[in-house]
Amino acid sequence: QSNSFCTLLAAGRQFMSHSESSSHKRTCAAAVVGALAMFIVMSTANAVGTKPDRVVLSSVAAAEPPSTHTTDSSPIAYESMSTLAPATTVVSPAAPPQGPLTPRARRALFVDGATSELLISMNSSGATYTIGKLEPSAAAKGELQLRAPPNVSKWFVEVGTNRVPALLGLLRKHPDAGLLAFEPQHGVFRAMVASLPADVAPRVVPIPAAVSNGADPFAIFHIAAESECSSLLSQSEQMRAWTRTHVKKKGMKGLLSKCATATTKMEVALVALSEVLRFVSPKQRIELVAIDGQGFDASIAASLSSADAAARVDSIVVECQDVPPGDPRLIVRGALTCAETRECLQRWFPRMGFQTCWVNNPVAREWNCAFAVDLKNQISRQLLGAAAESGISEHPTGSSSSCPDH
Repeated sequence: QSNSFCTLLAAGRQFMSHSESSSHKRTCAAAVVGALAMFIVMSTANAVGTKPDRVVLSSVAAAEPPSTHTTDSSPIAYESMSTLAPATTVVSPAAPPQGPLTPRARRALFVDGATSELLISMNSSGATYTIGKLEPSAAAKGELQLRAPPNVSKWFVEVGTNRVPALLGLLRKHPDAGLLAFEPQHGVFRAMVASLPADVAPRVVPIPAAVSNGADPFAIFHIAAESECSSLLSQSEQMRAWTRTHVKKKGMKGLLSKCATATTKMEVALVALSEVLRFVSPKQRIELVAIDGQGFDASIAASLSSADAAARVDSIVVECQDVPPGDPRLIVRGALTCAETRECLQRWFPRMGFQTCWVNNPVAREWNCAFAVDLKNQISRQLLGAAAESGISEHPTGSSSSCPDH
């Protein structure tokens, strides 16, 4: 792939970013060092000590004007598999589901009463994966809680880990934290589990599922030629056409073209974050939820639908593109823009404030944006410190009608 990657590290490795030129690489590294020095970023690749550029989330992108533009900003729903997966067709050696689960959860996430394990159906044909054992002391009280790894008193959540979770470095910095790691692509999931470093693997709970606020147990996942760009939303032909016309650097042109090119489809399990968090002890905080859903981030955040689940989360990081609605640079069809995503999250999580954004891919105007509560914990303090240095400007909000159901 391109030699002009800019690697964003979070306590050893944060989100991977792609830069079209050496100047973009320096800009990205500077943004990490300057704006996010206090937030889960411990080092950068080729970092320089200049003050970061101001990131402005706008309804009109500041990059080169696209050759085409559409005004249709209506989110496009993912492809449901619910008609293929009635509850009676789930085949598993486990005992019938039991416990206080929703009807939808019984068809993807369920408990094996014989072994006291939490399992998930990976697809409608019956393949299952054991997420973990339940805590016997909680079960004795009629509660269903995952047995926490030794010494874990709080959790990070990463949705869309790909082959290597971005939060591994942060996990090393917080020996009292565990990581719920979601990756829906079956082959990529197996590679992720197999490559977990021995020093942190006991504190990682891998979950082979996509995350959504919808009412379906399974869905079609669109696999891109670049696996990190796969999504519940379909890849965009407009983005491929824009890349051919506007991107000059060969490496970046190839990368974005692969991101916007579908190779196959895969049936995957769907869960809501609120459902999974019901199996985490209420005594344990969820300090950070990091989402890389390739255009589906707002719907993933919306899956923290219960008030109890939302109240437990102290920080959220999402990925988005700072372009107008319907812009051809949107890598997947139906993705919300940064402005729309910000408005949705501020409405759903009023106890959190928008903190800061940093560049991920400057050509596609792709940012990572953070939201956090006021000085609640160490992660939030780091976010607030980064925001104070970043000089974020206000920007027009998106259309409220674009927010997914919450």
